[in-house]
Amino acid sequence: MSSLGDARRGPLVVAGPVWLAEVMAHEIPTVLLIEREERGRAARALRRARRNGLPLHAVMGRDELPLPRGTIPAMVIEGAADLEPAEANAWVEALVPALTPGGRLIAVDVTDDPGREARLSASFLAGSLLGIEQTRPREGVVLTLGSAPPAVVREARFPRVAPPAPQVRAAGSVAG
Repeated sequence: MSSLGDARRGPLVVAGPVWLAEVMAHEIPTVLLIEREERGRAARALRRARRNGLPLHAVMGRDELPLPRGTIPAMVIEGAADLEPAEANAWVEALVPALTPGGRLIAVDVTDDPGREARLSASFLAGSLLGIEQTRPREGVVLTLGSAPPAVVREARFPRVAPPAPQVRAAGSVAG
C-alpha cells in the first residue's frame, strides 16, 4: 500500500474492521484496536494470523485507549465521513498527537457524496494534517490521507495537558 509512505516501519494501527487489520498484517505489522463486542472476530483473526505467521496484535478499548504521543507511524480509521463535522474534527484532533511526525492518518469511508468528502478533508485540515489527498480505490469508497505535522507544530497545536494545580485554601494551606 503506497499510501503508507515512510510508515512501513510499522506498526500500523487499525481502528476499524477486523478484516482490514487482518489484510494489512500481510503487508506490515499491525495492531488492531477493538471494542468489546468485536472480541470473538478478533480472536479468530489472531488465530489465523498466528497460524500464517502474520504480525497481527489486538488491543481492547479502542475509544478509551490513551495513545502515547508521537509513537504511531500510521493509523487507519473508518466511518469518519459518517460523523457530524464537530465529531469528526474532535476525533481527528484526538488522533493526530499520537502520530509520529510525518506519520499517516488514513480514513476509509463508504461514500460517494462530495459534500461528505469535503467535510472529511476539512476535519483533516482542522487536525493540522499536511499533504491531504483523497483517492477512490473503487466506486463508492474514498480514502482520505494526511501526514502529521512536525513535532514542533504538534506541540504548539496540541499542547500537553498539565495536571490541575492544587487549590490554595485560606492561611496558605493547600487542598489535595
